[in-house]
Amino acid sequence: MADRGIDALLVPSRDPHNTEMVPPRFARREFVSCFSGSAGTAVVTKEEALLWTDGRYFLQAERELPDGWTLMRDGDMGSPTIPQWLVEHLPDGAVVSADSRVISLTEHDRLKQAGVTLKLANENIVDTIWGEQRPHLPPSAARIHPVVIAGASIQEKVDAICQDMERANVDAFVCSMLDEVCWLVNIRGLDVPCVPVVYAYAIVHKSGDVSLFIDEDKVSDQVRTVLESSRVSVLPYDDIFTAIAELAKRESRFWMDPSTCTYALYDATQSIGGAEVDVIFDQSPVLRRKSIKNTAELQGMRDAHLRDGAALCAFLDHLEKIIESGEEPTEFQVGEMVRAFRARQEGFIDTSFDTIAGSGPNGAIIHYRAERDQSRTVNLRDLFLLDSGGQYVDGTTDVTRTMHFGKPSDRERDCFTRVLQGHIALSSTIFPEGTTGFQLDPFARQWLWRAGLDYRHGTGHGVGASLNVHEGPQSISPRTGNMTPLMAGMIVSNEPGFYEEGAFGIRIENLCEIEMIENLDVTGKRGFLGFKPITLVPIQQKMIRLESLSLQEREWMDAYHERVWSSISPLIADEAKDWLWKHTRPLAENFSVESGMTRRAFGITALSLMLSSGLSALPTSNLRALASESLERSTETSLDKFSLRASEPRITQQCFLDISIAGMSPERLVVGLYGEVVPKTTQNFVSLCEGSTGVSYRGSQVYRVVHGLTIQAGNIGPDGTEDGQSSFGLPFERENFKIMHDVEGVISMVNRKDGLNDSRFFFTTVSDSGYLDDKYCAFGRIIWGRDFLHKLDLLPVIGPKNRPRDDVRIVNCGILSSEEMLRTLDPTAC
Repeated sequence: MADRGIDALLVPSRDPHNTEMVPPRFARREFVSCFSGSAGTAVVTKEEALLWTDGRYFLQAERELPDGWTLMRDGDMGSPTIPQWLVEHLPDGAVVSADSRVISLTEHDRLKQAGVTLKLANENIVDTIWGEQRPHLPPSAARIHPVVIAGASIQEKVDAICQDMERANVDAFVCSMLDEVCWLVNIRGLDVPCVPVVYAYAIVHKSGDVSLFIDEDKVSDQVRTVLESSRVSVLPYDDIFTAIAELAKRESRFWMDPSTCTYALYDATQSIGGAEVDVIFDQSPVLRRKSIKNTAELQGMRDAHLRDGAALCAFLDHLEKIIESGEEPTEFQVGEMVRAFRARQEGFIDTSFDTIAGSGPNGAIIHYRAERDQSRTVNLRDLFLLDSGGQYVDGTTDVTRTMHFGKPSDRERDCFTRVLQGHIALSSTIFPEGTTGFQLDPFARQWLWRAGLDYRHGTGHGVGASLNVHEGPQSISPRTGNMTPLMAGMIVSNEPGFYEEGAFGIRIENLCEIEMIENLDVTGKRGFLGFKPITLVPIQQKMIRLESLSLQEREWMDAYHERVWSSISPLIADEAKDWLWKHTRPLAENFSVESGMTRRAFGITALSLMLSSGLSALPTSNLRALASESLERSTETSLDKFSLRASEPRITQQCFLDISIAGMSPERLVVGLYGEVVPKTTQNFVSLCEGSTGVSYRGSQVYRVVHGLTIQAGNIGPDGTEDGQSSFGLPFERENFKIMHDVEGVISMVNRKDGLNDSRFFFTTVSDSGYLDDKYCAFGRIIWGRDFLHKLDLLPVIGPKNRPRDDVRIVNCGILSSEEMLRTLDPTAC
């Protein structure tokens, strides 16, 4: 630096094409700093060495930077930008150098406007130091990307770009981004790790001809023939600069994207001397067209995600089995395994990025990469975050799941549920055309914000079709600078997360297709859009705090898992289907069988707390003893009692209850009544359903939900109270305890504190509620609407009395006539 008269050197992450994930030959910033993240810029002065990177990489940089390096937390409040730091810390007249072939025009202008004295050169000091040890580019060949997958021919794409050029009144468009070049001329390659591209530039001429600058050794005769038949000329890679200079001599008007074109490309337009050549600086026309997938590209993405989902489900089944058997593979081994499972799928090319497999505290490193000899184990004790993806001939995938193979902590489950709620909120959002990503970003963060939590990365990025896993111009992020509207046909990720440093990381990521929402009553001219997930992998249900989810959130989960099952189960082997079946069951079903304590012992005990004389707490040992005693007693049947599992009394009448949740369309429960066994209680219920005495259940609340045990309703009185009124005017004595609570859906009377009955009743939601026998008068059972009963059982509740969060009311009720009565079913049938 001293020999060259340089006071500071900028070493960015990128290559001459602004590529995010560069091959080893261009990993200059990693060479000088040891930081391996995909984003960051090193600044080296005579006295200091600093690295700027964003919040995704703070923890990683702290681990990887050598002694003597300073981490600059880009984006943090109070942290200076690179131009600000250079101006504040370097003396007046200090010279800052950078390689003009890797500094974009935007970066150049930002430095100049800040007052930095720049000395750009077509050499790179790092390369000089690296010397002969600097890696070579891989000798991969270009291949044709078939039109049946691309969805448009080369000429069709070039014609569209020429129309954009005509509107901009330019003669030549310089295309430098590798994915844009490959998309434009329908080629792919293997020059960049995890990205199926080749190193090349392109110039689109207003005539419709294209000049492709590429290492000619990478172009076979067959590929050359296809390209030349579409008016694409193949030229040496390094000739791009002389070609631009020759066009400049003819006073051509250029179009360059300042955010991606390097200063060296621009400088080539000015190298002839004299007046400056006219250059239009605007976003690349290829960028927007590439981001909106055509019909074939969308179908390819969907097909790739089906195969990817099958691979990942088979892998997760395998991983779960080996961990439960006592093995503890390392994070690195897990990454190798998931790649192997994907490689079995048709059309697999490579991973779409280095797999992020973070166990325990490593999961909190947002872009963590496990090393072979420095990996934690994946085990029964720690939360595990897996972010991985595949490149296929027809699509690109990117999926994150967070899971626990043992027992997660309450803190982990709470944070996971908040992340899940944000994921569902964004996935369910409907928004008008013209909406930008930063307008939607808060939908994904709202549940975390309510707990004072957040995450240091964007919520969503665009994804290419068998191209870059991170694609612009669209994004979903709190950064307000990106004004690109989200449009139908774009693919974006939905990936909220939370990271507790030193403990765990959580992220849930699906890729989604943005689609037009049909059949909306649109009063204006704008249409409305929504997200459709194309990632099809189960979300682990044991991590969810079910009571925190709203009815709509539970319905979203069940619908998503039903789609996962129906789409993926035909594609996987039988041994993995059992795993997939278990992990895609409805929430009500999985939470009803996940453990005896959850649905049986705890549920029974909860009823004693909710329906008895006001006990607020009992020691755990007492609760378990009560539960155990109740289950034992439920197997004993005296001669004067009816076990509904064995012999059901005759149903004398059928009543219906139409119940609405949060003002939504009501759903119906039909109750069969045992009027011959409990005549007075049955008469009370029938009269209140009919309203024959002037008192009715209509408009009354479902006022308590004890998850896994009872739904309590019939509260005839002011909202928020627990007042009941019988059809007889006064409370009445409990009639008898002849009907046992040994099937799901039994209806019983709620006891008052004085032991009497009024209008209030409850339904059981499990079939092993023997603790209720001899305490509550049962008088019937549900014969229609079991699914709706399960939905009521899953309602979110608030407060110590388990009030439903949403307003739940009986909006209509009555007696079914003999012609309307339903055929009764076996009470033990589902």
